Amino acid sequence: MSAVSRNSSEWWSQLPFFNFLRYWDYRPDTQWLDHFITVNWNAGDAGVEQHVLGEVGSYGYQLNRILDAVNLLVDKLKVTELSPEQQKVVIRLQDLADQANRAVKEYRTNVTT
Repeated sequence: MSAVSRNSSEWWSQLPFFNFLRYWDYRPDTQWLDHFITVNWNAGDAGVEQHVLGEVGSYGYQLNRILDAVNLLVDKLKVTELSPEQQKVVIRLQDLADQANRAVKEYRTNVTT
């Protein structure tokens, strides 16, 4: 194993997580009334993500709609016909939706009081 000296222009490439961090995007894109911070692996999609957030809504809003649709489908399932592992997946999803709904209710209660 050869050591790269700190004076070498390549010493940083020996740091842990170098390959991971080389492609990680963590640059803020802020304007006076528009604050958008990108922290993701797909840095090229920052503009697309910002546009979708502006046009559709926050990640929480989008996830809530997905959870609502999945819960609707789960309600139509005969859960007792699922395997125990499949039932666990459904229960975890329902727990996630319940936790999210509780957190929203808790926040709105605390903000309005």
